[in-house]
This record gives sequence, structure tokens and C-alpha cells, in this order.
Amino acid sequence: MRWRSQDCVEGFSLTVPPDGSQAELKANPTLGLFKGLTTFSQLWYDLDGIAYTVEAPIAIMDEPAYPYRGLMLDTAGDYFPIADIQRTLDDMI
Repeated sequence: MRWRSQDCVEGFSLTVPPDGSQAELKANPTLGLFKGLTTFSQLWYDLDGIAYTVEAPIAIMDEPAYPYRGLMLDTAGDYFPIADIQRTLDDMI
């Protein structure tokens, strides 16, 4: 997968070297940084008060597959008022 850092506001690149040196997180805006830090925190686990990580090296490059977010309204079990649907659509613009 090619990382389009200039196009993607949620993309990030995370590298954990095998020698125990500092990890590197590259992200554009705050949202990409948040998602990268969330992923980084999920690499660690605690056993008897000692923090461990999965085996390094680790290289993660992540971004959304599409430049937009989708939304599905499941109205089969419950109907939404039209005003609520219109407000949701207006907020998506």
C-alpha cells in the first residue's frame, strides 16, 4: 500500500526498530497522530507489572481506503424522523 501523506488527514506511519531505540511516528494533523498513538499503545501489554511489546521490528503504514466516510441508516427496526436524517446529511457536508 502506498502512503499518500499529503492527501490523507488520518494516515500515519509507525516504525519500531529491532534494537530497542526510539520508535518513530509520522502523521499529518492531529487525527493522524491520535490514530498512530492508539495503534502504538495497542502494541504493548503488561505481565506482572512489566511492559512488553510484540517482537520488533514493526513497520505500520495506515490510512483510510477511501477519501470519504460512509454512513448507513438502518431504518428496518426503527424509523428516523426526516428532520434528523436531513440534519445528519447537512452535517456531512
